[in-house]
Amino acid sequence: FTSNVDGHSLQHFEAGEVRECHGSLDFWQCGAKAGTWRAPADCRFAVDEQTRRAPGMFAAGGAKVVEGTEGGKNWPRCPECSSRARPAVLMFDDEHWLGDSGQELRWAAWCKAVKGMASASSRWGNGRLLRTLILEIGCGLEVPTVRNTAEDLAAVWSEAGAEVTLVRVNPVSPQADQPLPARVRYLALPCRGIEAILKMQAHLDSFADGGTAGALAENSTPLNNNNNNMGSDDEQTFEAGSLKHHKQQQQQQQQFEAGSLKRGRLGDESSPDKRQKVTTTPTTTTTTTITTGQQQKQQPQ
Repeated sequence: FTSNVDGHSLQHFEAGEVRECHGSLDFWQCGAKAGTWRAPADCRFAVDEQTRRAPGMFAAGGAKVVEGTEGGKNWPRCPECSSRARPAVLMFDDEHWLGDSGQELRWAAWCKAVKGMASASSRWGNGRLLRTLILEIGCGLEVPTVRNTAEDLAAVWSEAGAEVTLVRVNPVSPQADQPLPARVRYLALPCRGIEAILKMQAHLDSFADGGTAGALAENSTPLNNNNNNMGSDDEQTFEAGSLKHHKQQQQQQQQFEAGSLKRGRLGDESSPDKRQKVTTTPTTTTTTTITTGQQQKQQPQ
């Protein structure tokens, strides 16, 4: 699930695994809402170097072109009705955007399916609840579509019976935006996305030799969902089990742990005795939703 419009997610995920909630620059739409189509791969615009605008038609012999001139090929047209085309991207106060209905329907169906699995496991799972992780990376407050979606899903799936952990990776605003149900575990990681991802991957790789798979510590203490204010020294208290910094093992063993971690640090090698024990519990299905300003994927594990 992504609010980015650059099509980056589709370079790494299957088309059926991606929901671009604000559209994509890879597609154009009819200005009269007649439909959408994929932008030609070789599409190029003639741009005036001084005004940085694309005039409506090409000028002959270097002559200037009055903006708004009709009849040229520099502005794309709808192949159905010849109306002006535009990027299929949601703008502010945009009443003419045509979203991808297929993506929207698949996303809604997937969310509903996870909710159904959560409900079924809580009723007939013999205590084996559906464990769901929502991993949100780099989503800001200016347009909080992704943040709102992540928190809403955490609440819905939790109420349906799932064990939900919401991890928000954001160096500036890692706090929750609204009160969450008490049973939702909330972890705020005040760091950059690539740093968090590399350390999570290193942690998973450390168990690749046949060791017991790691998990977030069962007795970890989530952030207070109602405390949405960061301290003046940008410190956040959180515990995230035994996430080790694999690439710096020779120098230090860093872990996500309870404590006062300054922004940009993801571990405290000075207090190994404070580290949480890593435990595993019987589970049914672990569903991972990567919600970035970039990507979304479901991974049964």
